Amino acid sequence: MTHLKRIIALALCLALVLALSACGGDTPSAQESENPSGLVWTADYAELSLDSNIQYVNSSVFAGGKLYISAQTYNEETSESGTILAGIDPSTGEASTLPGYTAPSLPEEAEGGSVSVNRIAAGPDGGLWVLEDIFYHFFNLPEGFSGTDEEKYNYSEYRNSAALRLLDSTGAEVLSVDLSSLAGEQDNFYVSAMTGDSEGNVYIGDQNGGFYVYAPDGTQIFSAAPGSLGELSYIDKILTLGDGRAALVTYDSTLSSNVLRPFDTSLKNFGESIPIPTSGYYMHNGDENYLFYYTEGVSMYGYDAETGEGTAILNLLNCDIDQESLSVFAPNGDSYVCLVSGYGSGPNSEFTLELATLREVEASSLPQKTTLTLAAQYLGSDLRADVLNFNRSSDKYRIEVTDYSEFNTEDDYTAGLTRLNTEIISGNTPDILAVSGLPIEQYAARGLIEDLYPYLDADGEISRDSLFSSVLSALEIDGKLYTAAPAFKIRTMAGKASVVGSEPGWTVKEVMDLYSTMPSGTKLMGNTSASSVLYTMMQFNLDNFVDWGTATCSFNSQDFIDLLSFCAQFPAEYTYDENAPSEPSMIQSGQQVLYEDYISQFTDMQFTKAMFGDDICYKGYPSPSGTGTYVSVDGGLAISSTCADKEGAWSFVREVFGEDYADSHWLFGFPINRAAYDKALKEAMTPQYYTDPETGEQVEMSMGGMGYDDFFVDFYATTQEEADQLAALIENIAGTSSYNENIMNIINEETAALFAGQRTAEQVADVIQNRVSTYVAEQS
Repeated sequence: MTHLKRIIALALCLALVLALSACGGDTPSAQESENPSGLVWTADYAELSLDSNIQYVNSSVFAGGKLYISAQTYNEETSESGTILAGIDPSTGEASTLPGYTAPSLPEEAEGGSVSVNRIAAGPDGGLWVLEDIFYHFFNLPEGFSGTDEEKYNYSEYRNSAALRLLDSTGAEVLSVDLSSLAGEQDNFYVSAMTGDSEGNVYIGDQNGGFYVYAPDGTQIFSAAPGSLGELSYIDKILTLGDGRAALVTYDSTLSSNVLRPFDTSLKNFGESIPIPTSGYYMHNGDENYLFYYTEGVSMYGYDAETGEGTAILNLLNCDIDQESLSVFAPNGDSYVCLVSGYGSGPNSEFTLELATLREVEASSLPQKTTLTLAAQYLGSDLRADVLNFNRSSDKYRIEVTDYSEFNTEDDYTAGLTRLNTEIISGNTPDILAVSGLPIEQYAARGLIEDLYPYLDADGEISRDSLFSSVLSALEIDGKLYTAAPAFKIRTMAGKASVVGSEPGWTVKEVMDLYSTMPSGTKLMGNTSASSVLYTMMQFNLDNFVDWGTATCSFNSQDFIDLLSFCAQFPAEYTYDENAPSEPSMIQSGQQVLYEDYISQFTDMQFTKAMFGDDICYKGYPSPSGTGTYVSVDGGLAISSTCADKEGAWSFVREVFGEDYADSHWLFGFPINRAAYDKALKEAMTPQYYTDPETGEQVEMSMGGMGYDDFFVDFYATTQEEADQLAALIENIAGTSSYNENIMNIINEETAALFAGQRTAEQVADVIQNRVSTYVAEQS
């Protein structure tokens, strides 16, 4: 029996007509959605308490109106692992293990091992196909062995095999199929995909590209050994299509995309391939309405076999479902049955297993919340989790999301970004923006987004003093804060203090003057090209040459001409040479002057120090201002100036500034919250020890390491000196990265002639000034 925990997801994903607009186009604002009407999808959740020791779900399938799962368990108290096979009635949420199921016995020679249900699929007559992995070890002792039990392990050998069985609805065995012949000469035979079809046949794919089909009576219908299906070297997924056939998901090199290859049991061969939508990675079995289902962005689509196109069904995230945690999506009458499982995205998250049933209801029948809209050109796992948690915990607000990556095409991977930017510039702005890749400077100049300082100052719990002031200053535009982000990474350049000087900061001219004094053959930076250096330099200097507030540019300035001349010193193209010395060895030998440093964790500085020794200076990137240590941020959020409920939007955005945010997220960088940073630093400065087995002494344990070629650095607990050096870097942050794809396209197009030696830096700068000035004027 299962303990039910019902949760009604409020004001959820819109029904088909409304869902199409929710996925793009005119997104309703907070004010417009306060009195909703019409049909909406609502999610009814049941938390499945099958076994508190479940660690993960191996496989799941919806068959005969019932949901089946196989799961792996682990008991921390007894250190015992196991497997369960269970059935769930979606109409009641009742779940129980199949009473007739008994796992196969280990071979007689086994000294220990385990059995797990790796895959399950729908079988004939309401039955279930199961694929069980058997792993065990035994002692291959020499004749006359008389050693101790401990010495037996010197002769321990390991075996793994697979068993295919057909079970009835209770889990009792109907028949068993010997798969030992499939392993052949494969060292590790592993079934990576399995499904059934409407005739009761079962289809198996292995990790080496082998493909096999068995009839309901266990006889083999088809066999393709590894390597016999062309380029297919790994079978990741086999689907059951809406017409009852099974289809292999594979890559077609002629189309440069994935396709479905349906199997024809009468011909005992594959039929005509079916194209898969570009972003249709998460795919689910079909039904009488659609050949198969797939996700794009945060929405579920159905693939129409006749038109060859996808139809938007609903927005999963607006139904409080993360598509990456969705194991089963199956039509069941007028509803959809979903199995949601996983650990979430944070370091302290726990495993959850839930049944969600999606149904259409009248919007007016649900408890009402104020709806806030959020748009992103791509929705990462952290932001999805944040939206889900906010929607489940808030009794006043609900966030509905549009992921504009759904509008990307095979020919244009930036189509979604272009559409989002166009809508924002034209005034159709969502309440909250995920700012990654967006021209925030342009939006700020137009007054399209809010200064967050007034909200931060009035918060009561979080203040400017709670956060790194240097990072906030780096994120400012004309003294205002438009972006909230949870973490930051440091971008700088390091060199020997005896060569580059001991004081941070320099201009492009100062770098060029230094380089002119270096011996012939000395490299300024590592293996790179002129265009790569230009890209990096423009990331941190674009704001010096474009002022969106006044709609002016200064690309014909001496500073930009110097920057172009600096980049032109590097090779037009980078040619990889496997025999070339590594970057660390060139730095240590004095053949390379600078190292581009990307500091995102406390131990990163240990690697740089190992190359330069104590004679190190974090000089920074050259810039007109002479200060060149920058930050980059991920997961930034902004609030629209047209948002009808800015306080509601702030209640969501502020979470990234909180001290506890780092505890529930894997931050790729340092926390912007000072208390969270101090907590992380304290942990990084705490050494771990092990006991030397020979001397009995306590020895500090390595925390990992990094290296390449013959250079490797073991990382240890951060020292006070390193902590102080990092603090100084953070204190001297000069700004943040900035990127505008259209401007960079112009710069790249025009600098190609410079790097080819066809034009001078002055000539190229004049053309760039003219073209970018026209673009900025048009966009302002």
